[in-house]
Amino acid sequence: MIPKKSGTRYEIFPFFRSFFGKQLPVVSSYLCPMLVGILHGPNLQLLGVREPEIYGSKTLLDLEKEIKQFFPQHDFLFFQSNHEGELIDFLHDHRTNVQAWVINPGGLAHSSVALADALRMMNGPAIEVHLSNVFQRESFRHNLITASSCIGCISGLGFAGYHFAIQMLEKKLHE
Repeated sequence: MIPKKSGTRYEIFPFFRSFFGKQLPVVSSYLCPMLVGILHGPNLQLLGVREPEIYGSKTLLDLEKEIKQFFPQHDFLFFQSNHEGELIDFLHDHRTNVQAWVINPGGLAHSSVALADALRMMNGPAIEVHLSNVFQRESFRHNLITASSCIGCISGLGFAGYHFAIQMLEKKLHE
């Protein structure tokens, strides 16, 4: 059941209201706060600069601000590293206090069994997100090793993929 609040309409995918060009008030459909880990892998610190024709012109900081704006009831732990071991250490350090994870492992999605294993040890569910549609790119990008440790994978929706992931994690945690 979706909670209702007098004078406020809660929607399943509220970000579409601004995603399609209209800036309207946004409220997530779940009021219960949660701590969400947002993990970014190699090269994602260069969003906005690296291949804007594929990844767009917005930066990683823009993404973090957008997530906080759309989901003000939640707390977020954002972390980016170009080093596989640092990503794994971060997951280990927060495996019991973070309730849900959104991970964009970047190129490690195709090669890191160790990161996939670390994701399996998390107490909360994880969803893998890729900004570009990996299945429209080189064939080596089609094999997503880390996605096998997640409850779902979203590919090709840009920043909106993060919104979908958070909303699906809200739903999963409130089932």
